[in-house]
Amino acid sequence: MVIGGKVYGVGCGNDWEDIFLISACYGSLWSFLIAFFALLLKGAVDSDEKNTLLYMYLTFGVIYVILVGLGVYTGQMQKDELARKKAKMGLDADAVLPVDDDE
Repeated sequence: MVIGGKVYGVGCGNDWEDIFLISACYGSLWSFLIAFFALLLKGAVDSDEKNTLLYMYLTFGVIYVILVGLGVYTGQMQKDELARKKAKMGLDADAVLPVDDDE
């Protein structure tokens, strides 16, 4: 977003298209987990007393949380790398890097 000739990131440096794409990905993952939980809960009610299916859901939920955490961590690593590049070039934190055709 450009206001008064200065570039502002809409959300954590992302534009509207990126925010929509990220939101859609998280929404689809959460929808999958909720549907998977409903399926496993139905299976647990209809089957054994040990609730093995619910433990499977717990395992998938923990894996999901780990993947989201890794996504946040790698995003922070990318942000730190960008800050290092800007510092190396002598630019301030709000400056926009010049476009490099090699990337």
